[in-house]
Amino acid sequence: MTTINNPTLVLANLFAAYLSAKSMSPPNPPPANHEKSDSLFRVPRFAPSPNSGAMQFLFLALSQTYLVARGVTPSSPASLTFFPNLGNVNEKFLTWNRYSATCLGLIGISGIIRLAAYKSLGRNFTFELAKPSQLKTDGIYRYVQHPSYLPLIIIMSTNAAYLWAPDGVLGAWLGRAVVEVLVPWKRVAWVVWSVLWFFILVVRVRDEEEMLREAFGREWEEWHAKTARFLPWVF
Repeated sequence: MTTINNPTLVLANLFAAYLSAKSMSPPNPPPANHEKSDSLFRVPRFAPSPNSGAMQFLFLALSQTYLVARGVTPSSPASLTFFPNLGNVNEKFLTWNRYSATCLGLIGISGIIRLAAYKSLGRNFTFELAKPSQLKTDGIYRYVQHPSYLPLIIIMSTNAAYLWAPDGVLGAWLGRAVVEVLVPWKRVAWVVWSVLWFFILVVRVRDEEEMLREAFGREWEEWHAKTARFLPWVF
């Protein structure tokens, strides 16, 4: 019988992977007609979108979870032939520690909030900008106008730090020389990635608020004036 090592970390990884995958996937099909003012869907195809890298993300998440479940460490024998360079993987990505707990906690909290926004808007939540059937001002939207966007930034940034680091599980498929070149730049890459997502969502918020202002007029302006954009009672 195969023994699962560190079952709590395995479950936490799987839960974080599930929440991340759901958060990156559209909860509803694209609307028949989305707004012409939707800047994000006029950008080139190579620009990132929440679901554009979902398969690569899931591959890395499940690979990392497999290594944890097997109790593999960077010094383990290279018996897993599909992980040719385990020595490149920093052990902090394979055990419970402050780093892994922080990453998994951020993904967990952010994922739950984003899925709550999915549920609250129901069929009106689409990745493409489209006029909703009504202005949602109750539930989670009673406290914040854009409850799903800050969680998405956190999910994308945290997964980049936890799964896509060159000295993380990704490094198991990279040559040692490549990892040594990339590691000093990983913080810079993380900042660039996070800032990119910030500006993407700034554009989306601008377009969305303009659409809602035109669609609901004074009703939206009154709600907008008394409700925080991203953090209840803060911002």
